[in-house]
Amino acid sequence: MVSGSDLIHGLLFAAPFMVPAGVACFSEDPAVLMRYLNPWDLPVWAWWSAWAVTRAGVGFWDHLVIMLVKASNAKLLPTRSDPDKPVRFVPTLGCVYSSIYLGVNSFLEYLFVLNLTFYLWHNDAVPKTAGELGLLNTAG
Repeated sequence: MVSGSDLIHGLLFAAPFMVPAGVACFSEDPAVLMRYLNPWDLPVWAWWSAWAVTRAGVGFWDHLVIMLVKASNAKLLPTRSDPDKPVRFVPTLGCVYSSIYLGVNSFLEYLFVLNLTFYLWHNDAVPKTAGELGLLNTAG
């Protein structure tokens, strides 16, 4: 049974996605939703492939950072070195809530990156040549 607190946390977690998606879903024009979900107009196979590549890239980066920290023999942070206070580990494999949150989060991250890159590529307000770059070009 889901508690009221868990339900509220879930709704708050999903709200940033649900509001624009809800507006797009209730629009008279179905293309509004597609512009939100797939601004680059990618074919389905390319959309899912790009999502899989981003997930693989995030996993690679995480493991690379861990490997570099271990290889550097750097001193652990004080929060990680006290044996009386072990690092709290919450397993995600087999935990339904964590799996759902992580899945929704990866989907939201991907939609954010798709829309952000589309905006950066197509908006005239974003400088795209070296001559347009300046110290204060974002202030105006």
